[in-house]
Amino acid sequence: MPSPASAARKLFRGKPRGAATRLGVNTTLYTLGSLAAKGVGFGLTVVLSWFLAPEEYGVWGVALSAGSLLSVLLGLGLESAIRQMHVRYSEAERQSLYGTLFLFWLSGSGCATLGLEMLGRFGWLDFFRLAPFDPYLRLVLWTSFLGLFVTAPQSVFMTREEPVWVVRLTVLQALLNAGFVLLFTVGFTWGARGVLTGYLASTAVMAIVSMGLVARMAVARFVPSQLRAALGFSLPLVPHAASNWAMSLSDRMIMDRCVPLGQITQGQIGHYNLGYQFGLLVSSIAMSVNNAFFPIADQCLNDPQKRHRLPVLGTYALAVVCTAGLAVALLGGDIIRVATPARHHGAAVVVPWLALAFVFQGVYFIWSRGTWYAMKTAWMPAITGLSAAVGVGLNLVLIPKFGIRAAAIDLAAALMVLALANGWLAHKHCPIAWEYRRWLHLFAAGLVCFALGAFMPVANPWLALAWKMLVFVAGFPLLLLATRFVTREEWQLAHNWLAKWRQARG
Repeated sequence: MPSPASAARKLFRGKPRGAATRLGVNTTLYTLGSLAAKGVGFGLTVVLSWFLAPEEYGVWGVALSAGSLLSVLLGLGLESAIRQMHVRYSEAERQSLYGTLFLFWLSGSGCATLGLEMLGRFGWLDFFRLAPFDPYLRLVLWTSFLGLFVTAPQSVFMTREEPVWVVRLTVLQALLNAGFVLLFTVGFTWGARGVLTGYLASTAVMAIVSMGLVARMAVARFVPSQLRAALGFSLPLVPHAASNWAMSLSDRMIMDRCVPLGQITQGQIGHYNLGYQFGLLVSSIAMSVNNAFFPIADQCLNDPQKRHRLPVLGTYALAVVCTAGLAVALLGGDIIRVATPARHHGAAVVVPWLALAFVFQGVYFIWSRGTWYAMKTAWMPAITGLSAAVGVGLNLVLIPKFGIRAAAIDLAAALMVLALANGWLAHKHCPIAWEYRRWLHLFAAGLVCFALGAFMPVANPWLALAWKMLVFVAGFPLLLLATRFVTREEWQLAHNWLAKWRQARG
């Protein structure tokens, strides 16, 4: 088995350099696009904190949770079939696949959406105290339906390794979200209804753009055999996706429906939802890394001569996720204290635990790659269901006693179970010799730096923010260097590559 040093050496020499460079470039582009979109979203969140009460954040959180579940049920996970079937189809077959899925979403998912609209009008979908169907869930329902067409071209561009197009669409949607939400929330003073109306308007515009892109890549042909093949892959993943929803987003519904009034207030649900927006920064970075990682990983697994490169690529991918998790865990709470009104400061207590939770999500993305490549997904719904049961069970028991902090800890526990169980399943079907020693160095350095920043008694939030920034910028890299996370060979190879790059630029 090659050592980490020799594997890293091969990554930067000859043909292997292409995999490492593509991973780095694609990850950088996806991350920059995600950061730009999340930066717009973060600015929007800060602005809205001055116009929305915590209770309205609670409405937003419950509606967000319902919308995520509707997206799973209406889309049936078919966008994942695009990514997985791309490498197995010719270009002509891909074009007919895109057209088939587009027509299915337009007809089948459209009829399901109209059916839910009728049920809502008769009052059969008023499940939530905070978010009745009219107007909140109606807005969420149609946003979820239109969102199906937004994900299709992005899935195609990811499989083609065309991150620039994905970044363009991501940033465009973020800008449209911000513009429409500010129009309806600040301009029309519609509160939480304005947020959801803005999402619907921006998704409608993006759906039109996305349909134009799909029309250029697809042929208007319905092929039943391709739909059956796609559903054969994606339908087992619907329980998996629904369990992911139950694990990550059902906590707000539990607070709304299952916790007696008075134990969790609407304002506390709003605090949790605000803190969750900060945690999603880590999740978005993890997803950006995964978007760049999965096509390269599949190519490495598909070629026995390239397979040995995958462990070191996985280490680099995890390093990006852990860095993002540490940054949010250290700085997120103090940013809330200095950038939002005092009525929202209760959100700070959940941020570190949510950051940890989404670091575990990043580990799950990397560990589960072998299972996705082997297409052995039969057990994934059971594993995700187990993890969701852990999260929901802990929420039902602990949230009434310990409040919103327990919800964040429960999510971290559930995602840890998900990562461990998927690691076992992937090792069973497609063993990969991941670099666990360097993974431990990453986690240890992150925990030490978080302890140095979080437990330093600094009362002033600005001074606390400056101290934690110093720990993150200087302490984390120094600890990694002290533990020899970066090998001498990697330093030398990186130095040689940089010298060649400078020479090539004249």
